[in-house]
Amino acid sequence: MEVKKRIAASLMAIIMMFLLSACSAVTNHDSHVITAEEFREKWDISRTAEHNKVIMDVDAMYVNDDAYAILIAAQADALGYIDLLGITSTTGNAFSSASAYSALYILEAIGRTDIPVYLGASMPRNGFVDIEKIKKECGIFRWYGCYASIDLYTEDVNEAYERGLCKVPGTVKNSAVMDESAVDFIIEQVHKYPGEVTLITLSSLTTISLAIEKDPTIVDDAAGIIIMGGDFGMRIDSGRDYEFNLWFDPEASNIVLSAPWKERVIASSDAAEFCKRNKGVYELLKSKNTSAVIGCIVDTLAPIYEVGEEDHPYCWDPMTIVYFLCPDVITRIEPRAVCVDEREGMTYGLTRDWFSGFQPDGVDIFDVILECDGTAFWEFISDICSMDI
Repeated sequence: MEVKKRIAASLMAIIMMFLLSACSAVTNHDSHVITAEEFREKWDISRTAEHNKVIMDVDAMYVNDDAYAILIAAQADALGYIDLLGITSTTGNAFSSASAYSALYILEAIGRTDIPVYLGASMPRNGFVDIEKIKKECGIFRWYGCYASIDLYTEDVNEAYERGLCKVPGTVKNSAVMDESAVDFIIEQVHKYPGEVTLITLSSLTTISLAIEKDPTIVDDAAGIIIMGGDFGMRIDSGRDYEFNLWFDPEASNIVLSAPWKERVIASSDAAEFCKRNKGVYELLKSKNTSAVIGCIVDTLAPIYEVGEEDHPYCWDPMTIVYFLCPDVITRIEPRAVCVDEREGMTYGLTRDWFSGFQPDGVDIFDVILECDGTAFWEFISDICSMDI
């Protein structure tokens, strides 16, 4: 009997050691900081800055998903994969003024004040909507972006900070928005580098629509556009087909969606279901917290994940720049004809899509990102952001 007990105890000890080892494998991450050479060997990136210029249009806050995209783009610029020509701001999630200030702060925090910031559209093409009327007609949305602070609206960048609209932990000290407007900057750069400038949009499409309206030929000279926007079936928010960026300014959305871009890609809100943040993602980022870039993210997530989990873990915007750099991370892309409903009433601002060949006249086809490898997505972000370049 004693022999059996000893054998049982030994087996139990072996089982416990195995289980502990398995748990450790799940929760522990390799803290090795990847080098630029190792990064190139690990990730298949064929782009170079010589022919891949990027303008990123944002409605950034500190540190939201727009900020993640800015940080990744800044790192890709430093590594020579892209030439990040500048950041433009557009009202959506935040007012354009607050977004520009936040972008300036982010770039100062990582020592990249060489990347210019331009102020874009301050409100939708037809002005702000009556949000209470929208609620009655369309139902309650989960997120209203800048409408939550509409009483504090300002077009002045410094006033946006003073009114508490930026949520940054300090002040911008050594930089300012450029005097040139975002619209003129976009037009100038697209024509300066014909066939090389990709527009990556993370906000409403108002600024881009105004640039097209002022100079339609930018569509011919641009390399293409990658849009974060659109709901193609998954109920991320309160209602089917509602997605904030395209909803915010439907007229602008349709102007941009109907333009004949050479390359046209939409990173949908559906794909965000596959790359949510969680405790494991936080631990991965924390294990590689060796640069100012990744430190911005980790410091913001720490108060959440050191004590619990996140209520709203979606991270939409980085998918645009991750796709641009490393499309292998994306697992499902489908051609869809896309437009946005401009009609007043309960369908206002909803994404409308058709399979190719079934769409009405005048509705154009985009490559729509619908699924993403979440593990590879966060591994890529942790690698590129952890390098102290």
